[in-house]
Amino acid sequence: MFKFNKEIFSLKLTIANACNLRCRYCFVNKKDDFMDLETAGRAIRFFLASLGKNKMLIVYGGEPLLHPLWPEIILIAEQLADKFQKKLIIGLPTNGILLNKENLLFLKRHKVALSISIDGNRYAHNQNKKFLNKRGTFNYLLRKIKLAFNTLGAENVSALMTIAPNLSKYLYKNFLFIIKLGFSKVHIDPVHGANWSLREKKELILNFYKIADFCFESIKSDRFIFLCPLFNPLTNQWIKKHQSFSCPFYADLEIYPQGEISFSQFLINSSNENIRNQAIIGNIRNNFLMDNYKKCQYNKQCQFCLLNYYKSIEDPKVKGSELVEERNKILEKMNNQISLYSFKDERYTNYYQKSLNLWREIIIS
Repeated sequence: MFKFNKEIFSLKLTIANACNLRCRYCFVNKKDDFMDLETAGRAIRFFLASLGKNKMLIVYGGEPLLHPLWPEIILIAEQLADKFQKKLIIGLPTNGILLNKENLLFLKRHKVALSISIDGNRYAHNQNKKFLNKRGTFNYLLRKIKLAFNTLGAENVSALMTIAPNLSKYLYKNFLFIIKLGFSKVHIDPVHGANWSLREKKELILNFYKIADFCFESIKSDRFIFLCPLFNPLTNQWIKKHQSFSCPFYADLEIYPQGEISFSQFLINSSNENIRNQAIIGNIRNNFLMDNYKKCQYNKQCQFCLLNYYKSIEDPKVKGSELVEERNKILEKMNNQISLYSFKDERYTNYYQKSLNLWREIIIS
């Protein structure tokens, strides 16, 4: 294992690019690759051996539950976290279809943060999230969500909302539906690589403002709803502490089934082989990392590193990233308002404290 001088806070470990669904907006190149245990171990070791005490591992796909050895990969992560004396949060996002009592109990025992993909009500969800036979997944998924709530507790399960352009005007309505189901943590992400019209962009931003206002007002009745909690500075004390970090290794690192190292899930899944190759900065299997990353030091130029990485690779799949920036600006405004109110209103103080403890509760020490 090569030595590395940078701190890595989070790693998205794509253990499989296979999937049991065919969502219309999915960008993943489904080649049915599965990461072997040796590659997973190398990747996790590299991640946990890096600087920094607190770590977040996202076990990702495709559909990660399709990997026959996904529990073993989580056990490897736990063992290595103990060896390197790191505090580790493990998250697993899933389309939910393969959830059952047995794997939910495993996630509960090992304090894995579960996120389930649901885009809204039956109409909105079935527009894009379909089985291989093109039938909608909504009815089947609702049963899996109920099982997850009963096993883990609704407060311990997050919702992942992916917003396609044609559904942007229904975002607020679909968000309320998801909250009514029982979710209190919701991550909202606009589709990348889609052709967003100016009208659709405006609709999404307007609806997200309505969602932020709803969450803010809900605090007055002691109803706490957390938006985009995984990487929200308010709900994650470590991200807040290091929010000025600009090095892409800190929170943008991703490793794929064949060991490829990248900073972008969108670029590395490009159908353009040249773009895909440019997006790869190394391979964990042979301990290869491009020299300009392997030996780089923190300096004033770091702030341009990720920007230059994207600018040097032209691909339409980066479309939609500006909407994430707009979403984050709205979140920041809401967070600032909550912080101000926390000085004079106990309900907002309680929300603020709960947000700081949100992920601390599931840390594996």
